[in-house]
Amino acid sequence: MAKPAVRVYKKNHQVLPSIVVAQAIIESNWGQSQLYQQADNPFGMKGNYNGNTKLFPTTEYVNGKAEKINAYFRVYPSLEAAILDHDAVVSRQFLPSGTTNYRTAAKLLQTNGYATDPSYAKKIDQRDWYV
Repeated sequence: MAKPAVRVYKKNHQVLPSIVVAQAIIESNWGQSQLYQQADNPFGMKGNYNGNTKLFPTTEYVNGKAEKINAYFRVYPSLEAAILDHDAVVSRQFLPSGTTNYRTAAKLLQTNGYATDPSYAKKIDQRDWYV
C-alpha cells in the first residue's frame, strides 16, 4: 500500500500517503475485508467505478449508533486505480488543496463527512502508523 500511495502522491500531490495508508488499514481491516479482497477497494468507497459496483455489508453510524446495512461499493481493477480514485474524490470533496499535516487531514476527513464513525479522526491519527 505504501509504495503505490507514495507514487500516486508524487504524481498528483493530493492526499498524504500516510493518510492513504491509515485509511486503508482502518477501512479494510488490515487488508482482511471482503470489500478489499473481492473488489480491490481498501477505502470503503461507495458507488461505482466505471460502472462497476458490488453490494457489501457495512456499519454506518446514525446519531452515534452503529447500524449494519448493505451498500453498493466501487469495484476497482487494481490497487493503483483505487488509490487514484480515492485521492481524486478525497481532494475534491473532503480535504482542501495543500493539506500537508496528517493530523489536520484526519480531523478534516471527520469534519467534512468522509466517514460516519464518530471516532474516525482519532483512528486515523495513530502516531505509530507514521513512524
